[in-house]
This record gives sequence, structure tokens and C-alpha cells, in this order.
Amino acid sequence: TPGAWWPKIILGWGYLHQNQNGPALASLRSAVANSHGASFAVASLAQGLAHAGERTPARRMLESLVASADTRYISAYDVAAVQAALGDTSAALLWLQKAFEERSAMLIHVGWDPRFDRLRGEPAFRAILAAMQLPDRPPPKTGTLRRNPVSM
Repeated sequence: TPGAWWPKIILGWGYLHQNQNGPALASLRSAVANSHGASFAVASLAQGLAHAGERTPARRMLESLVASADTRYISAYDVAAVQAALGDTSAALLWLQKAFEERSAMLIHVGWDPRFDRLRGEPAFRAILAAMQLPDRPPPKTGTLRRNPVSM
């Protein structure tokens, strides 16, 4: 079930954001193993490998994912994220366009998803945001979470 491996992906992304590649890759590899190779987990590991500079294994995983699209659903959004991590801007934008054409629900995140930061200046990226009427960044935080005084 996703509950068993989803937290490992989130943890891996957190480590990547902090440039802690070792713990990130360990967490992402565990997610792939626990998910029995779910495409989202594999794509997340491929992104992590690319981020860590392990481009060859990341490309191999990406090629395997794309090849498996003949027999199972592979999210164009996930492929775009791996392409972006590999620094292939044109391929990432093509896959994001495909995700748009597929009406991928994941695209609601594209405006703030840090995996696409390097694409933000690209006209094609901005066109996707405009077509979806999405902002380029999440709304600013307005404060901290507080306890509900009524429930205290």
C-alpha cells in the first residue's frame, strides 16, 4: 500500500532538498523496494540519483520507465520531473506538455513543485501555468499553526 512507502519518498525528497544524498537515496531505494517497483517510487529514485550526480543509472531507470509505458500507466508528470533533474529542459517541457494533454491531476502541483524550479523561466513552462491559471509559486505563509482556542 502507498502508506508503507509514501513517507519514505517524502523523507527522501526532504534529504535531497538539504543535499544529503546518502540518506536520500537510502530512503528512496527503500520506497522502491517496499512499493514493489511502483512507477512513482522508481521515478522518485531516478530523480534522486540525478540530483546526486549519478546520471547514468538515473537515465537507465528513466528509459526503463518510459519503455514500460506500453504495458502500464507511467505518469508524464513523473517523467518530466526526472528529465528536469537530469537537466534536460526540452524533454522535461515536452513531458509536462504531455501531462497537460493527459489532464494529469499532478499538474496542480507544478506551480510550486521545487523539482521544476529550473524550468520556471522557460516560456513553455509559463504557458502551461497560464493555461491552468496557476501561480508560479505557492501563496505566502500567513503565520504559524495555532491550537484552536475553543478546543482547549
